Amino acid sequence: ITDSLTEMYTRRYVLERLQEEIKRAGARKMDLSVLMIDVDHFKSVNDSLGHVIGSGVLKEMGNLLEEQIRHSDYAFRYGGDEFIVLLSHTEGEDAVNVAERIRNKVETHDFDINGICVNITVSIGLAFFPVHAENAEDIIRIADEAMYYGKNKSRNIVYKAS
Repeated sequence: ITDSLTEMYTRRYVLERLQEEIKRAGARKMDLSVLMIDVDHFKSVNDSLGHVIGSGVLKEMGNLLEEQIRHSDYAFRYGGDEFIVLLSHTEGEDAVNVAERIRNKVETHDFDINGICVNITVSIGLAFFPVHAENAEDIIRIADEAMYYGKNKSRNIVYKAS
């Protein structure tokens, strides 16, 4: 359940964990949020600087995400340059604020990989339980759609599902 590069939880574990958190949130009448995070133009990092630098960026990105969330939250490497953050007991503007904080932190962070400074941005899509979906697959899909909508609109953006 742990990614060997980033040491984050993997895509295999996200559905299991999210199903459990949705069940708990539903029983306690609480909210939760899913953030789908994609590194903007990551292919150009790999193409111009090489895969070793790209891998270093992903590893540092994982560390940065872990630093920005609470102990009760979860961060996952979903695949490639995509990450998911599960925010327990968080919805609406509170989740948007966390997403904006993450987006801003990434934008202003100098990713120093083997002496090479890399600057990146991320696009983040948000979906909420129970507002947008009531199961794990749907909430991930809706957060992903919101993220891609934001990416198509611009980059370096937080976009909330509607």
